[in-house]
Amino acid sequence: MKYADYPTFHEIASPRPWADLSKEKQATALQLSLRQKSGEPFWFNLTPGLLKLLSQVDEFQGYFKLRPTSRVRSTAQETVGLKAEAYHSSRIEGAVTSLELAFKAMDSGQKSFPDESLQMIQNNKRGIAYLWQNSKKAISHKLICRLHEILVYHTHLDRPITVGAYRQGSIYVVDGYGRVIYEGPPARHVPKMMDAFVEWANHAHPGVHPFLKSAIAHYYFVHVHPFDDGNGRSTRALANLLLFKDGYALTKLIAPSMYIERHRSAYYQSLQDVRAHFGDLTYFLIYIAEAFVSELGRVKSELEKPSAAGVAADLNPRQVKALRYMQRQCLPMTTRLYVKLNRCSDEIARRDFNRLLAQGVLKAEGEGRSRRYRLA
Repeated sequence: MKYADYPTFHEIASPRPWADLSKEKQATALQLSLRQKSGEPFWFNLTPGLLKLLSQVDEFQGYFKLRPTSRVRSTAQETVGLKAEAYHSSRIEGAVTSLELAFKAMDSGQKSFPDESLQMIQNNKRGIAYLWQNSKKAISHKLICRLHEILVYHTHLDRPITVGAYRQGSIYVVDGYGRVIYEGPPARHVPKMMDAFVEWANHAHPGVHPFLKSAIAHYYFVHVHPFDDGNGRSTRALANLLLFKDGYALTKLIAPSMYIERHRSAYYQSLQDVRAHFGDLTYFLIYIAEAFVSELGRVKSELEKPSAAGVAADLNPRQVKALRYMQRQCLPMTTRLYVKLNRCSDEIARRDFNRLLAQGVLKAEGEGRSRRYRLA
């Protein structure tokens, strides 16, 4: 993992001990009230590279605030963002299933599934939705523990864990080879450390960009590892909520976990690099900023495609109903299905399809009775 203008100790050739160099870096860094399990404070530096990434985040924030978007498209994007975040955040933690099956499960209305991967994904969707519904409330132990209850519902049936409460025992993070790469703080320290998390989350921090506040809370929650399981999903959902509470509604439109899932090894490496550099959060902040900039850029590109320009607020109810069905079910549309959904004639269906094709919203495949329409 490269951090642009902020090298790790592996990348610096110097005869001086890294500990001495690190102390010099800490002298100019911003020290935080949040502390490591060793008792030392966390800290970070605002490097030119990190400042550039923060500037890009704010540019995207302005873009999404000012861009005129139809209510239909905005609602659809939020729905897709919620499901995509639930899916990819679960995959980071080991869920194994296809995007199509995951979306079908989330739209099914089922609360319980025999497949634990689908259960995890549905739980994650419900957990994120729960935070959105309670976004005006302060972050509290009660909210965090209720989130945990939702995230682990109907899982761990053969290996019971503490549900909706902080862990009572030790916890270890292992790599793919079964080697311990991190041991969480002793359970007796968790309540006090989570008090610090709640206080940090609910207060403004002068000089700390709202994005950095969210990313710092993200790392600290993982550092504490307060639950027996579900820590990763909890922290990503809470970090996005903090951004939303600070006015960054763009967290409803994107799925930061998509980037993390595709760059998973770098995500874990950034966590390790903070530990290896005496609590220097700069490494993790750069990684998370890159994740958001990447996902925001991807969504912006999709919105600026010709198809996006054609999705107007005056789509007729039949077209809106069909598009929502296609998004929920991840399935193509046919004339027969369109007629059945909207109780209209074949001629009306063809006319509606032609308009959506002309706008670039749909693309057609096949001819005659085998003709299918897919989202462009």
